Amino acid sequence: MPGSRTILIVDDEPEIRVMLAEYLASRGFGVATAADAASMFRVLEQRPIDLILLDRTMPGGDTIRQMPVLRSRFGVPIILVTALLADGERIKGLESGADDYICKPFNPRELVARIESVLRRAEGRGRARQPPRGPLAVKRRMAAVLCADVAGYVRLMNADENATVRAWWSCRQGVIDPAVAAHGGRIVKLTGDGFFAEFDTAERAVACAVSIQEQVARRNRPVDLARQMRFRIGINQSPIVADHEDIYGDGVNVAARLEALAEPGGIWVSRSIRDELDDDSGFVLEDMGAQYVKNIDAPIPAYRVLLGEAAGKTLESGQRELSAPAACA
Repeated sequence: MPGSRTILIVDDEPEIRVMLAEYLASRGFGVATAADAASMFRVLEQRPIDLILLDRTMPGGDTIRQMPVLRSRFGVPIILVTALLADGERIKGLESGADDYICKPFNPRELVARIESVLRRAEGRGRARQPPRGPLAVKRRMAAVLCADVAGYVRLMNADENATVRAWWSCRQGVIDPAVAAHGGRIVKLTGDGFFAEFDTAERAVACAVSIQEQVARRNRPVDLARQMRFRIGINQSPIVADHEDIYGDGVNVAARLEALAEPGGIWVSRSIRDELDDDSGFVLEDMGAQYVKNIDAPIPAYRVLLGEAAGKTLESGQRELSAPAACA
């Protein structure tokens, strides 16, 4: 299954690395990246890798010179990625020890098909293994966890994969990454169609979420509704467990459940977030009542962050929180 396979993308172009990483993650693969040969070998020495996507032409020369070392030390399957189209170049790459060869530009679906084909053929080969991390690598701390994903991502991908990958990357580069950085946060995990980020305060997490939703809404105005990329966001504050590359704990799960409750373009937060927001924070919340969610026994008190005109009208009335919606008879 793709979920147990990790692909190492080696390319000196940051945009290509990110776009490939996002697409492969959306298909259930684990992803690591490297910008050059030296970084590639460091990754291989530090963590398990099942297949390498290796850009053939990078600063420093033709990367097929690395094939003998890769084969002797790691035995990991390799797909060469290149713009060199001549038959002789493809043959040279395969003769050097590559398992497959794909030319730019390529259809992302073809790339995934080739990856899966090579992995099937390579079943049983050795895998570069990472030594287990010691307990000192794990830390516990309080954090506000923001979980976001793209509403209707599968539908968007089925309609137009290339356009969806480009739109997601554009949002990452132009909205999400700058907003997270501006509010002192850190993206800790990419999920293919979304991400988790952590912040040291509830106010910073909510401010980041509002900024993302408002900017994305402006970007969507000229886009047909069926092609709009809209995010659902959930935020929770609690103790978390963190290691060198991920965060864990019930608090992270609660953020994910709140995200699933949110409407496209919406932000839902937990009571712990609501209780940490000062009256002068400028945020307006609507009490959504106790919500029963998957794999959590007790109901979660949830609040929706009002945006735009709805928030402005509520503030004008002197309120900062709306009561829970009336239950249906």
